[in-house]
Amino acid sequence: PTGPCTFAGTPDLVEAEPCGSADNSDCLLGETLPLNSIPALSTYLVSGNVYGECNLRDIDYYTFTLTSERNLQFDLKGQFGSQLIVRDISGGCPGVAVGTTITALPCSTATLSQLLQPGTYTVLVTTNAIFNNIPCGSSLTAYQLLVTDLAIPTGACCALDGSCSELTASQCAASF
Repeated sequence: PTGPCTFAGTPDLVEAEPCGSADNSDCLLGETLPLNSIPALSTYLVSGNVYGECNLRDIDYYTFTLTSERNLQFDLKGQFGSQLIVRDISGGCPGVAVGTTITALPCSTATLSQLLQPGTYTVLVTTNAIFNNIPCGSSLTAYQLLVTDLAIPTGACCALDGSCSELTASQCAASF
């Protein structure tokens, strides 16, 4: 553990789980992020706390449902060595990992960008294998998770006749 980091911005959501409890430590109990309703190309900021004590670590789950394709970037910055995981839980828990597990050193940012299809997802925020020395009540438990809605990438989509259009990957797949 290191700390203290500097955090910026006013959170849109402050984690409701009190430090030391396990209220949102399961993908079915995660706090809801209203990412489906944020405007395109905007951000959503979450602040929370995790702990690592007595050979246990807190895992915070945040769930969200998308009704359309979205290109989302998740940036996690913690006072502690952190770990960020996104899972598709459309088929139930524990879900399927989306992208790779991203880790960061204390006060550094773990970033995962992913083009997500309609479905239900969970974001896991936790320590990077730290099970002690991050006690509740200390300055070492805080983190911020910034979610940014990015533009959906487009590219050349070409038909067999050689004609091409600028489309997203899902639009291209639906055209041929």
